[in-house]
Amino acid sequence: MSTFIANTEAQSAYNTSKAAVAMMTKTMTSEWIGDNIRVNAIAPGYMKTEMTKLIFELGGELAHVLDMFPMKCLGEPHELGGLAIYLASEASSFVTGSSFIVDGGYTIW
Repeated sequence: MSTFIANTEAQSAYNTSKAAVAMMTKTMTSEWIGDNIRVNAIAPGYMKTEMTKLIFELGGELAHVLDMFPMKCLGEPHELGGLAIYLASEASSFVTGSSFIVDGGYTIW
């Protein structure tokens, strides 16, 4: 998600590294398309994990971010699985060079 927005926190190095992944996805696509290799990326938003639990709970460093979510909740890691299965299947045979945002609508603002 941070590929496509400037986070409200000061994170220029972090956002730049995420944007590099999107460009790497496009560049690898152009380099490997002749070998019938498709390259895509999943750009998840904030996910509810053990690592993020404390920073998003009430009083946590990023608790205020939840107010910015149209869906008013963090994503669950399992919610990325359907897209991963799609991208690994023949259903996505004409999909390459794309980055897919899975963020509960956070980047619509």
